[in-house]
Amino acid sequence: VLLANVFTFPIGLYGNRVFALVGKISPRVLLPMIVTLSLLGSFTLKNSLFDCWICLLFGVFGWACKRLAIPVAPLILGLVLGNMLEMNCRRMLIMGGWSQLFFRPGAFGMVILALVFLISPFLKRRVKA
Repeated sequence: VLLANVFTFPIGLYGNRVFALVGKISPRVLLPMIVTLSLLGSFTLKNSLFDCWICLLFGVFGWACKRLAIPVAPLILGLVLGNMLEMNCRRMLIMGGWSQLFFRPGAFGMVILALVFLISPFLKRRVKA
C-alpha cells in the first residue's frame, strides 16, 4: 500500500490540471465514453454479455432515479453495507440471542434511534395535514 501511494502521489500532484479539464468536456462527448468504458469493464470481468445487460439496467435505473429526484446515495449505501450488516446481525443473534439487542444499553439505544427515524416521516406528514 505504501509503495502504491509513493507511485500515485506524483501522478495526482502533477496531473491535477489535466484531470480538472475533464469537467470542461461536453456531456455529449463524455457520456458515450463513460457508457463504453462501463460496458467494456463489465464485459471483461467475466466475459459475459449478461453483465453488460446488468450494467445497462443499473444505468437506466440511475437515470430514472435522477429524473424522479430520488436520492441514489442511500440506495448505494444499502447495497454496499447491507450484506455486511446482515451477516454481523446474524452472528450477534447466534452468539447472544435477542437479549443482546434489548438488554444492552448501546444496542437498545440504537434500536430506539432506528425506530424514531423510521416513524418520524409519518409523524411529520400527519402534523402537516
